[in-house]
Amino acid sequence: MNIDEKKAVISNALVERKGIQYIVDKASEVFHNPIFIIDLSMKVIAHSGLPIHDNGIWDEMYRSQMASFDIAKVVEDAGVYQHLMHSDEPIYGKFDFYPKRFLGSRIRDKVNALAFIAIIEENPIQKDEEVLIVFLCKILFYEMLYTDRTAMQQIPAYSIVKDVLENLSDEETVARRLNYLNIHLPKYMQLFVIEYDPNKIGLTLYYLQKMISSTFPDDICIIYQERILLVSSHHGVGNTLKRLRTLISGIPAKIGISRTFTQFASLPQAYRDSLQAITLGRQISPEAFSYSYDSVVLEDLIYTMNQSMDIRPFVSPILCQLEEYDEQNNAQLKSTLDIYLQTGRSIQRTTEKMHIHRSTLYSRLEKIQDLVNINFEDDEFCFYLQLSYYIDTLLGKIHHTPDKMFGN
Repeated sequence: MNIDEKKAVISNALVERKGIQYIVDKASEVFHNPIFIIDLSMKVIAHSGLPIHDNGIWDEMYRSQMASFDIAKVVEDAGVYQHLMHSDEPIYGKFDFYPKRFLGSRIRDKVNALAFIAIIEENPIQKDEEVLIVFLCKILFYEMLYTDRTAMQQIPAYSIVKDVLENLSDEETVARRLNYLNIHLPKYMQLFVIEYDPNKIGLTLYYLQKMISSTFPDDICIIYQERILLVSSHHGVGNTLKRLRTLISGIPAKIGISRTFTQFASLPQAYRDSLQAITLGRQISPEAFSYSYDSVVLEDLIYTMNQSMDIRPFVSPILCQLEEYDEQNNAQLKSTLDIYLQTGRSIQRTTEKMHIHRSTLYSRLEKIQDLVNINFEDDEFCFYLQLSYYIDTLLGKIHHTPDKMFGN
């Protein structure tokens, strides 16, 4: 058959409306090679049968209906998935786990990859079939449109979560949709957002979503804006993080945790808070694995205020005076006052934290009082000084644009 005849066979398979499996079977006859399709969550959508040289890999994959993580990792490390996610050009691959080559291509809509197709080269692939596989991908996309199949759309709550995040559905409608799907939300919820290193987004993202869903079967787990979102019960946050750490071990990702919320309509705010926790947390403690919004809420407040006005003038000039004195006299008055306020004006805790003698601390506090006339019995003024330190440190430590601030 020439390429036009081959296209006609594949097109007729679509017209007959017998499903993806039927199209794959017909395409396999045209290519004279086994074919399989996996979606972005690594679930096997369809396959034409076991290859001649099956070494147990395909039998296991087809029986479990899932590609193994080890094989997927090998293919991803070779750069194949990265290529397929961003290019329509087919790509050949040869890997240690199987003696034959593969020809892979992506099935996509106007923007995003929906699934991957692979031809196992049991028989030599003809040159025109490199063009034909792209045609086959388009045919399969039309069939997927007809049956409304994508990795995320197969998750019952996905469209609801997406509509809530994008403010496309009111609270009453959301409640009805959740009830229709028999989804019962816990009274107290938290959102865990898992964000990959932007240079490492690949198939692993979708596989990890599948793994997290299996680990937390009673929670909602979807992919949204190239992040994994887990809506989980507020109870047992420590245990949830421990299990996530196990799953994400070795993967360049960070987790942002929202405050507790009780209404599903609060999900957009929880999403925003989780992104802020990651954005600010990365700047403050880049090596950390997870960031809770509760731990950065003051930083967020300060920076939100700083977007509309310059808040540096609110910093007490006392800090500048002490800094100038320290530079001129090789002293540590500014840092001493900072720690003294942080410890609740505790002599013992300050000396322990700074590793200095009590007499040294008393001497420094006396010098501070002489220089700037601070009344340490004035709680409100001490709080103002502490806030001044916080603003001064934060504005000097974190540098970003407003867009990055809000995770856009």
